[in-house]
Amino acid sequence: MATFPLSTSNYDLVPLNQSHKTLYVSLYTNIQVMNFIGKPANKIQAETYFKKAHKASNKKDNTYYIWCIKPHSQKEGVGFTVLICDRKGSAEIGTLLLPKNQSSSVAEEVMHKTIEVGFSDLELKSIFAYYSTNHIAAEKLVNKLGFTITNGTHHLSNRPISTYSYITVDNFT
Repeated sequence: MATFPLSTSNYDLVPLNQSHKTLYVSLYTNIQVMNFIGKPANKIQAETYFKKAHKASNKKDNTYYIWCIKPHSQKEGVGFTVLICDRKGSAEIGTLLLPKNQSSSVAEEVMHKTIEVGFSDLELKSIFAYYSTNHIAAEKLVNKLGFTITNGTHHLSNRPISTYSYITVDNFT
């Protein structure tokens, strides 16, 4: 199933489409946004990432769900939230926001909705997040959302600087 639209009290979560390319590229090339994630991409790399994400999120047998976060009162998006499913009942969650929205409650509200949909509609059993051990705001966020935090390495990069956290359907409220 392709990505479907969602809504929260303050935001519409719109499936990734071509109109989101400029925002997507601006986030992946922004030093401040990428500070705790990795090296910022150049414009060509970010455009390639967008093309791959757009293609992956529109497959019939979708395991890659990405939504543009748009405040109800605005035309333009402020970031993206994503669930990457593994077909074994779990998924990785992530959110990228414009710098001006990073200190607000945007991430908490949209991630809560994304987790809710992951457990109810996608029937996931667990959702996990990876973040830099230096990213205090991310740790506070996953704590608020009910994640269990453990030290570990990122499953793809094996970077020991990452912290692993997870939430299961049983401890989500």
